[in-house]
Amino acid sequence: MATFTTKTTGDSLLEKPLMEWESAVLFGTDPLCPPEILQTLVLLDVDHLDSQGEKRTGQIVIHKDLAQELLGLFEFMLQNHFPVAMIRPVSDPAFFSGGRPSDAISMRMNNSSGFNYRFIAGTNRLSWHALGMAVDINPLWNPCFTAHGMEPSEGKYIPERLGTLSLKHPVVEAFLDQGWVWGGNWKQIQDYHHFEKPLQQMQF
Repeated sequence: MATFTTKTTGDSLLEKPLMEWESAVLFGTDPLCPPEILQTLVLLDVDHLDSQGEKRTGQIVIHKDLAQELLGLFEFMLQNHFPVAMIRPVSDPAFFSGGRPSDAISMRMNNSSGFNYRFIAGTNRLSWHALGMAVDINPLWNPCFTAHGMEPSEGKYIPERLGTLSLKHPVVEAFLDQGWVWGGNWKQIQDYHHFEKPLQQMQF
């Protein structure tokens, strides 16, 4: 486990002690997660501006074939002064409930994340997060609207607010230009925090 320090080697504040791959990927992950998935995952250190405009270093777990692309997208957000409140793997104990990572807690804390071996809420279908092929950005500011309400329920969608995603937003356009799908464009639900880029058919 990394030791605590207030600064990285650059000029970014650390959000928390940086995690190692084993902790970020394996800790709390459902034991039913196939090893073929785990072997494709990488842990990225990413710089970003937090909600106070401070430059910080966070971490995200993603499929290895999307790593360089996602690093470029986070750099785009940083250069365009788009704040990302928090970026931590869902395996961070701060997001645990009942001994497992809780997507609901992660969203309530406005945490941006990638890999999370879980099913789509209310279904028996794996989410693309389960393969590390999806990311959520500022979920508290960019909630998901369904027929049953809003997730997280504490969220508030204000398109004009910094860190909020909307149609034609430069960050949304940057993801779309790289071939990602944005949940805000969906018809039955509008998942404003969600981007996915399936690299294969779901085989699990």
